[in-house]
Amino acid sequence: MVRTCRKLPKEWEKYEPLGKVIGDTRIIVFKTPLRPELLSRLPKAKHFTTQHLLRKIAEQGKQLGMVINLTNTRRYYDRKELEGMCIEYKEILCPGRGFIEREDLVKTFCKAVERFYEEYYDKDILLGVHCSNGVNRSGYLICRYLIDSLGWNSHEAIAAFESARGYSIERGAFVQAIYRADKERRLKKKRRSEDVSEEEDIVSEKEKRRKKKKRKTDASEEGTPEADGFDPTLTAQMMHQFFAMEQHFRAAAESKQYGSPYGTSTQSPYTQVAPNAIQVMQPQVSHTTPVHMAMKKPRMEKSPMISNGHPGALDVSAESSPFVGSQNTGEYDEEEEEEEADWSLTMGEEFESIDDAQKSKTKKRRERRARREKMFNVMKRGKFYEIQEMLQEQQARLSNK
Repeated sequence: MVRTCRKLPKEWEKYEPLGKVIGDTRIIVFKTPLRPELLSRLPKAKHFTTQHLLRKIAEQGKQLGMVINLTNTRRYYDRKELEGMCIEYKEILCPGRGFIEREDLVKTFCKAVERFYEEYYDKDILLGVHCSNGVNRSGYLICRYLIDSLGWNSHEAIAAFESARGYSIERGAFVQAIYRADKERRLKKKRRSEDVSEEEDIVSEKEKRRKKKKRKTDASEEGTPEADGFDPTLTAQMMHQFFAMEQHFRAAAESKQYGSPYGTSTQSPYTQVAPNAIQVMQPQVSHTTPVHMAMKKPRMEKSPMISNGHPGALDVSAESSPFVGSQNTGEYDEEEEEEEADWSLTMGEEFESIDDAQKSKTKKRRERRARREKMFNVMKRGKFYEIQEMLQEQQARLSNK
């Protein structure tokens, strides 16, 4: 014979036996049913047994598919009364003290609810949850399920439970624990999103490097230049051809300019150079006039080396070319220009025209240096349309002289 305790749960009779379905879920909360022996001292209007529970559920047009018992005892009713009605019974013993520290109980409850939803698809089949009075322990675990599994916030979960049950959660520690659980869930979600974003950034960077490496590999297999589009050999050839063409156009334009001032000779004032050499041509002038000697004097101190036996041709090789930043360019720096200007002023009024011509030559040298630097930068980039435009501009400029 099973021993039966005749003691009722504390304040059990003051709570309504059954609440409403919670929100968008299929969970309904009620206080624990009792054996008829425990209800002998109560009026019949206060009785609530398993039979009363099933009748009240049927009155709402619903039926129970599972009952989860959250009390810490088995003495209140016989589980066989429910199992005999084909209702699944789940027992989770929840102690009164130290309950909110038991995360294992929360996980067990959430798993039981999820299993109910997996097994029962009919919306008219409900999940019944109860503790002694159907308020504190039931409210805490149901709110934790709504927060942890469904993603509700703490205010929504508490409000939904209290509205359905008709009573507030009485223990402040349970309410505080619900708020802490919601805060921890949001922090975990934030950290998880940050970790995912970092992983996505790493994967994206690796994918970019992989695609870039693949493009270089494909380009090398096909024999095409690298991804930057710079072919040193082709660029060097183009620079050589461009410099030769520029030298030819400039020599032709300057021969027209200086052809008449040097007598009746039809010979060009520029000496001929070898076809493979790139040289800067200077006009051949008579060395007998005092005026020219006066102009030549300051030049002789720092004049460049004479190349190939031609007195007017200046070597512009890799060591002396103005394109590679050589110091021996055959052009004056600013200090030499100032010395030359001071020296020419001492020659008197008869050399004023010579001084103006010398300043004009200095300006031309600067412009020519700027054009050569621009040409060098364009050739270095190796873009054909820029080279073509530069050639057209150079040809137009020389043809206008």
